Amino acid sequence: MAGEIPESMFEDFSEEILSDLIGEGYHGEELKRKFAERKAMMAVAVDNLIEEARASKSYESFGDMLEDANDKG
Repeated sequence: MAGEIPESMFEDFSEEILSDLIGEGYHGEELKRKFAERKAMMAVAVDNLIEEARASKSYESFGDMLEDANDKG
């Protein structure tokens, strides 16, 4: 994807994702599968937020953009 943001540009949410999944009762192979799914979803969500923000509004920082996205969600 041309506008894709490298993972190094944003926080890796692996610990939070794992914590949530374990809290939801996943373990073993199912935990691994769900982790991969959610991590992929996170990358897509961040890319979508960035594209939406670029199309609609300018921000002074990446943090401002994420804060605005959280206010909408």
